[in-house]
Parts: sequence; structure tokens; C-alpha cells
Amino acid sequence: MWDLSTGFAVIAVIMLVGEIISSKTGGKLPQMFIVATLFLIGYWTFLPKDILAISGLSVVSEICKLFILIHVGSMFNVKSLIKDWRVVVTTLCAIVGILALVLTLGSFFFGKDLAIIAAAPLTGGGMAAMIMNEGAIAIGKNALGVVAFVIFIMQGFVGFPVTAFFLRKEGERLVGEFRQNPNLIHQVKSLDSSEQVGTKKKLYEYIPKKICTPTYYLTVMGVLGCLGLLIFKLLNGIVDRSIIMIIVGITASQFGLIPPNPMNSADSAGILNLALFASFMSGFADTTPASIGQMVVVVFGLLIIATIGILAFSIPVGKKFGYSTWMASAIGLNCFLGFPYNYNLTNEAVSVVAKTDEEKAYVTEQMLPKMIIGSVVAVTLVSCIVAGVLVKML
Repeated sequence: MWDLSTGFAVIAVIMLVGEIISSKTGGKLPQMFIVATLFLIGYWTFLPKDILAISGLSVVSEICKLFILIHVGSMFNVKSLIKDWRVVVTTLCAIVGILALVLTLGSFFFGKDLAIIAAAPLTGGGMAAMIMNEGAIAIGKNALGVVAFVIFIMQGFVGFPVTAFFLRKEGERLVGEFRQNPNLIHQVKSLDSSEQVGTKKKLYEYIPKKICTPTYYLTVMGVLGCLGLLIFKLLNGIVDRSIIMIIVGITASQFGLIPPNPMNSADSAGILNLALFASFMSGFADTTPASIGQMVVVVFGLLIIATIGILAFSIPVGKKFGYSTWMASAIGLNCFLGFPYNYNLTNEAVSVVAKTDEEKAYVTEQMLPKMIIGSVVAVTLVSCIVAGVLVKML
């Protein structure tokens, strides 16, 4: 019954159902939570344990991991991060708070290995979880790797309501500020206009458009992947592969060799992301309902500790930079969200508190850029680097 086409079709249906339910609930039920639940039910009933190998997606996911990390590096915009350095520092302090409390209190309550495996995905997203999972499997601790994915999947259940509360409170504060001084919107527009300057053409923009086909971008990504693996081998594994791939992506982007988000230009993001997300589920193949139940209790304990760390470290620093308690907290909590969830939550808060178009424009301008930059720093970049460091400690 199970062959390549059947395995792929079943996995694709599961991913699609997760996407639809997540969309219908406005992200309140994350896609990966739905997908994980369906995979667990499937593994405990009718799905073969090796369905990813049967479908061929396990091989595709290995290629995808290299491409995604280079893709992540390409999104690193030095000028933007320098401009919004206060947001960057606040976000980094939140990450320090997570690491400080999880690696101490987490180790005390749940053990050193569990704290280390949890710390990286708590600072960001799926790539960090994947790196830690691979590290756990490499040393024969598969159950620990599953914890990393459960944390990634469950983050939203803490991050969504808590961040929504802080964004709403900040929105109410900004609306009150705007109503006292409506001229603030003109100051914001004036500042934006003064910052719009011409930019120098990148090297990739000189490539004739007829050459810039999906095959061209896949070739470039493949060559960069080979270069990253060569550097990894020359360094004899001293630096984790994920960190090297990110640095290759950053370097290629800064020198204009590739555009930001090159996977989108390759028209391959869909299949590669499907393979990557599906590969997350392989760790659940050998779980039982009892083991998952125990894991959820531990994960929520770690999420609470991490949340305390975020707030304890981001609020004082954010207030030094002139941010309110609400805004500093929301910036720090990007570690549990990432794009597009932070975008959706911000817009939701704006629609609740702002009554006029002018109020909406002002509140959006004050909150949304900070949230986007925070997620780029935490989820897109730093979490992968943190994972590359911590995986060596297992």
C-alpha cells in the first residue's frame, strides 16, 4: 500500500489541513501544532514509522536544511539593524534572559541535558529545534530531540496570548498619546521621507533577467551550500555547520551575490518548506501518549521559566531606551512568535484600540517595525547561532 506517491500525498494532505486550520483560527492554533497532532495520531494508528523515507522527503529535507540556513543569512540587513539598534539590543537581552534562567533554573528542575536542548528553540523557531534534534540523535538521545520540537510547537500557546495582551496595552497608550497630540503622525511621515535615500545596485542586479531563472538561483544556492560544507570540513567540525551556513548566507548577501530571500526567487520554497516541516515530525515516530503527556508538563514549565527570563531582562533595558513596559515586553516575546504571527497580532491590537485611520497609521508605525525587527533578530538569526553553540554542549 505504502509507496512514494502515497506517502507524499498523505504528508501533503496533513500539512494542508494544518495550514487551513491555522488560517481559519488566525494563527491561534499554529500550523505545526495541528500537523504534529495529526502525525502523532497517525503514528499511533496507521502511519508507518518510516513514512518520511518512503515519501522521499527525508532526502529533500537534507538539501533544504542547507538552503534554509543560507536563506536565513541572506535576510540579515546590517543597515536596518544598525538603524534600529535599540530594538536589537532589547531583543538580545531577552535572549540572554532565556539562556540565563533556562540553563540555571531549568537545569535545577529538569536536568542539564533537558535545559540545554530546550534553550535554543526557546530563543527562536524551527531551525533551532532542528539543529538541537540532530545533535540529540547524533549522541543517541532521540527523546531529547523530540522535546526540542514539542517546545517549538507549543511556544505559541504562551506567546500568543501574552504578547497580544502587551501589544493591546501599548496600543492603548499610543492612542492616548496621539489624541493628546495629533501632529505626531506628521512627524513620523516627515522622518520616514528624510530617511529615503538611493541605494547602490547589488551585483546580482547586473545579471540579465533572462538568466535569473529558478534553475539559476538553485545553482547559486547549491554552490554556496558546497562552499559552506567545504569550510565546515576544513575547520574539522570546530564550528557547527549551521553557523557556517548562516555566515555564508550573510557574506553572499552583503557582497550582493544573492538577493534577500533567494529561495523565493528559486520558486522552490513550497516543496522545500514542506519537506523541512515534515522532517520535524520524524522524532515523534517512537513516542507514546504517556511520554508526550510527561513532555508537555516539562515544556510548559520551561516556557514559564523562559517567559520570566524574557520579561526580567528586556523590560529594564527597553525602559532605558525609552520604551514602555508593554513595548519592551512585546519586543522580547518575539522569541516565541516570529513572522507572520507577530505581524498578525500587531495588526489585531491596532484594529482593537484605534478608531480612526490616523490613529491606526500612528500606532502601526510605532509598533509594527519594532516587532518585525525583533523577530528577524531572534527567530531568523540569533536562535540558529545559539543552537549551533549549545549543540556542542550536549
